[in-house]
Amino acid sequence: MSVACRFSNDTPLGLCLVVVISHLRYSPATIIECTNTQSPAVTSLMNQDNHSTPEKGLLFNTKGKVSVWASQHPYADIPDEYFEETFFKKGTRARNTWSDNYKIRYFTPQQMETNGAHTGTIDIHEAAGGCSCSSSFIVNLMSKAKKNKMQQVTWIILLFEQEYSVKASGVTADEYTTFLGAFNYDASSESLLGEEDDTAIRK
Repeated sequence: MSVACRFSNDTPLGLCLVVVISHLRYSPATIIECTNTQSPAVTSLMNQDNHSTPEKGLLFNTKGKVSVWASQHPYADIPDEYFEETFFKKGTRARNTWSDNYKIRYFTPQQMETNGAHTGTIDIHEAAGGCSCSSSFIVNLMSKAKKNKMQQVTWIILLFEQEYSVKASGVTADEYTTFLGAFNYDASSESLLGEEDDTAIRK
């Protein structure tokens, strides 16, 4: 069973946060299942928005790019602290242990999409399709996934309008995730979901 989720600054979940189904990157038929595992204390912490913008870390803002990370670590074994977010700039920016590990100064929650499996693994092509309807980057992503032996993953992170650089940060992976690459992204290209539908029709 797969679950497609996105980070949101007004819903205090861990990896799985409420998805706006009408969002451009999602198909209306996408089935969403999210689980809230945060305690009230963590919820209060995550909703705070009185922090100043961090000065440490790198910025990778780049139009038309999507940066992709994936994991083969069981989702249930990843501590909640890895996902807990601190917000600032009225919720438009956030940081957490994941972003700190990769030396990312902050990320925009609305530009982050995630997908994965509660148990077992999911094909990375399917996981990416749950995060983006655009197929513009899938060929290059699959090539990188094969090179890293990550065709099957437990979950995936897509950060849009970001061109993360290992050369700049010096970080390729942390304990739970591996950076697969930054790819050209065109929202108007053929849909990944549509691609699957067309294949089914031809069969």
